[in-house]
Amino acid sequence: MVSVSAARREIGSPQRVLIALSGGADSVALFCLLKNLADQEQFEIAAVHVHHGLRQTADRDAAFCEQLCKQYNVTIFVQHVHPKGRSEEEARKERFNAFSLVYNAWGADVLALAHHASDQAETVLLHLFRGSGCKGLSGMSMLAEHFVNGSRMKLFRPLLGIGKDALTAIAVELHGSFCHDETNDSDCYTRNYLRRQVLPRILERIPQAEAAIGRTAQILQSENDFLDALSRRFIREHGTQELPISHLDYPSFLQQHLALRRRIMQRFLPFDEPFETIDRAAAITAGQSVNLQRGWHLTADSRFICLVPPEKTNYQILPLQKQAESLSTGDGIHTQRMPLKLFEQCDLRYRKPGDFIQPFGMKGTKSLQDYLVDRKVSEPMRDYLPLLCIENEVIWAIGIGASEKVRCENGEEAVLLRYPSRLPFEKE
Repeated sequence: MVSVSAARREIGSPQRVLIALSGGADSVALFCLLKNLADQEQFEIAAVHVHHGLRQTADRDAAFCEQLCKQYNVTIFVQHVHPKGRSEEEARKERFNAFSLVYNAWGADVLALAHHASDQAETVLLHLFRGSGCKGLSGMSMLAEHFVNGSRMKLFRPLLGIGKDALTAIAVELHGSFCHDETNDSDCYTRNYLRRQVLPRILERIPQAEAAIGRTAQILQSENDFLDALSRRFIREHGTQELPISHLDYPSFLQQHLALRRRIMQRFLPFDEPFETIDRAAAITAGQSVNLQRGWHLTADSRFICLVPPEKTNYQILPLQKQAESLSTGDGIHTQRMPLKLFEQCDLRYRKPGDFIQPFGMKGTKSLQDYLVDRKVSEPMRDYLPLLCIENEVIWAIGIGASEKVRCENGEEAVLLRYPSRLPFEKE
C-alpha cells in the first residue's frame, strides 16, 4: 500500500489520524490510502476540510469532500474560515488554526497532510532562493510538530517519497475523481511558478532532480536533528530558558563553532527571527545588545548572555526556609546564618531605589548598585535578585553576599536560612 503503512509504523502507529482533505488529487489519494490501511490495521480516521470562501468553486470542493467521506463512512469536519487577506501565508495561517481546533476537539494523534515529492522539491528550492541554511534546506519532515496559539499538533506527511503524477494515478485508481483548484493554474504565486515553469525544465534536463532534491533534504534533516540535539544539550548544560531571566554562559558560548552558535540562538530566542538577527546574536560580544521582535533584546557581558523581556516580569519570590541546624554559617548562596532577632525585622523583596549594604567584613556601607557591579552581577539579573532587607538596608543579597549585620555574637540565638529556588544566574 505504497509507503503509507511503513510510514505510519515509523512514527509509532498513531491510532487517531485526522486527514487534511482539500478534494484535490493528492489529498484524495492520501484519504483512500489511509482509509484502506485503517480497515486493515484497525485504527480510526476522520477528515477536516477548510472552506476559505476565496474561490467560486469552494462550495463545490466542500460538497465533494462531504460526499467522499459519506461514501466511505468517515466523519468529516468542514471548517469555514475568513482570511483577512488573500495572501498564501494568511490563508495558510487560517487553515492551520482550523486544523488545530478540529485536531484538539476530536483528540487526534496526528494530522495527515498530502505533501509529496514535488512539494518537497518546491519547498527546498524556495528556501534555497531565500538564502536558507541547513534547517530550511531540509524541507519538510515526515513527522513534525506545529504550534498554533500555544497548542501543539503533530504533522504526518507519509507521501514525501511519492511524485505528483503517481498520486494522481492512485486517486483515479482508488476513487475515480477529484477536484481541481484553478488557482494552481496561475503563476502569480512563487510556488506555482516553480511548479509550473522551473521544475519541469529542470526535470527535462535532469530527470532524477526531484528525487535527488528529496534525498538531499533527508540528509540535511539528519544533520539538522544533530545540530538541534547539540543546541538543546548546550542550553541545558550552560544556561536556562526559565524565568526570571533566560541566559547562557558567555565564555562557553564563545568556544562553540559558528554553526552551532547560530543553532543555539535559533532555539534560545523566543521568536522566529530572520537570519540576519540570528547571525548578529551568534556573534554578540561583551557589552553589546541585539534588538529582537516585540521589544525584547539580547545583552552580553563577560559572564552571561541574557534574554531581556520588554517589561519586568512579575516573578514571585519563594519564602525562606528555616533550617534545624543553626551552628553552620551557611554557604552565603542558598543558606545564611544570622541572629534570630535581626531576621524577624526583615522583609524579602527585590531591589528598590536607595538600597545599600554594609558588606561582610567592612565598616562602611555602599550602594547596592555599586555592590552588585563589584560582584559582577549581570545587569538584567539585578532586578530579580532576592534581597533580605530592613527598610533600605540589605542584610543578605541572596546568592551574592551578606551584610556585616549577620555576624552572631557568642550565645546569641541564631537561625540558619535557606532560599529554596533557582537564582537568576543559575542554570536549570
